[in-house]
Amino acid sequence: TLFGDSRIPTGLRNADGGVLGEYTTYFTSVSSMAIDGGRQYSDSMPAPANPDDSAGYPELSQHTAADVAATFSGLLQQHGITVEAEPAAHAAPQGASPIASVSSATLSEILAFMLRHSDNTLAEEFGRLTALARSENNSPEGATKAVRTVLGNLKIDINGLTMADCSGLSPGSQLTVRTLAAVQQRNLTVGDGAPAAEGLSVAGLVGSARKRYTSDDVAGLLRVKTGSLDTVTSMAGNVSRTHGGALSFAVVINNPADYWAASNAISAFITKLVEL
Repeated sequence: TLFGDSRIPTGLRNADGGVLGEYTTYFTSVSSMAIDGGRQYSDSMPAPANPDDSAGYPELSQHTAADVAATFSGLLQQHGITVEAEPAAHAAPQGASPIASVSSATLSEILAFMLRHSDNTLAEEFGRLTALARSENNSPEGATKAVRTVLGNLKIDINGLTMADCSGLSPGSQLTVRTLAAVQQRNLTVGDGAPAAEGLSVAGLVGSARKRYTSDDVAGLLRVKTGSLDTVTSMAGNVSRTHGGALSFAVVINNPADYWAASNAISAFITKLVEL
């Protein structure tokens, strides 16, 4: 019940209140529980050997909390514990005592996973958590408002920023490279921004930008966040310079005539940044 009744940004929502079909491999309803982020692996797209990876884009379950409850019920029964009803959403009874518990990964670890693997659902969830922490409206709209407010309070330039959601997946979002670069610069220089600066995909090593470089000499020196949609290819992050120091950057190419040529040009561009 943490996220209320509104779990899906307007731009991703169909007439029945679910996720539009073209987005079901990239987004699922925000929830407090999921197994593998809702990824439904299959014979054609098997689960990766590393459970912290998110290789490929299998279809996402659209009822992740129910999946967790059903799996938990099945495991209880496998261990000889009788389950008398189908899993359903109920409030915990007053006075109940826990018999076992499990701790989540830290928010900074989850944030790093979200950044490295471009997890749209987790990005939206972080927006919602920001809204709840700031006592904003518990909705997708409250999440975007909260994020804008926090950026403004941090003196980040948000001129030209339009947020249709917190992941950038919904149609209608816009922002400038100035905003992106300013966020990256702050993350490099302020202590509590370190998880965002260090938790990015690392070219040559991990995440959605693992192969986004043109020389093995820079592997491990580029920490970046990719941005890939039908009509835009972009990247932002920070670079460890070979002659010392670090720099932040952001680049966005809108409506490229040749998408892959534009994407490859960005990879070549960031590779050369280490020499500055």
